[in-house]
Amino acid sequence: MSRVPVVIDTNVVFKALRLKYSSIREVLNQGTYHFYAPKFLLVEIFKHKEKLFRNNKQPEDEFYEYLNLLLQRITFVNEDIISM
Repeated sequence: MSRVPVVIDTNVVFKALRLKYSSIREVLNQGTYHFYAPKFLLVEIFKHKEKLFRNNKQPEDEFYEYLNLLLQRITFVNEDIISM
């Protein structure tokens, strides 16, 4: 069975990174969906990394472990090919 394609937003990723136990994280961890995001999402994550840490309730190593897992689940698309 093929996975459902879903475009993922920066705010959704931020919420998943901040909250260890959330419905968003549960959905992101399912194998039901294939997530797509613009490459700029990576810039936004590292631009706001300190704020994400301040608002986070998990150790830094767990944060990076989940970030790595999440980034592997997302196919990044060059913004130049996205039509407005």
